[in-house]
Amino acid sequence: MSGRGPAAHPSATLATFLQPHDKPACRAAGVNPDWWFPSRGGRHVEHKVTELTKARAICRTCPLMEACADWAADTHQMFGVWGGLSSKELRARRRCRAGRCLHPDHRREAVAA
Repeated sequence: MSGRGPAAHPSATLATFLQPHDKPACRAAGVNPDWWFPSRGGRHVEHKVTELTKARAICRTCPLMEACADWAADTHQMFGVWGGLSSKELRARRRCRAGRCLHPDHRREAVAA
């Protein structure tokens, strides 16, 4: 966990979680917010993959990456990239945090502990 308590209720917005001094990389000048939410229709798969790759690269530079992913997992965000994770990866993160992990490496770590 990142040490910052994520919003506990799904109706909370990311804006309520962020502090005034926070500088998320995804809100920097020149960053296209559509990269985090590639549309399902009308675009070629290659274009969507390019957008996701750009979003994940920006997330990796963000000091709020872990807190963002925690918030998104805790509030059950179903679309977009949050903290560098896709909605599928966020579902897996929730399962692991709830003790229902399906990832083989994580199961081994739990058995060894």
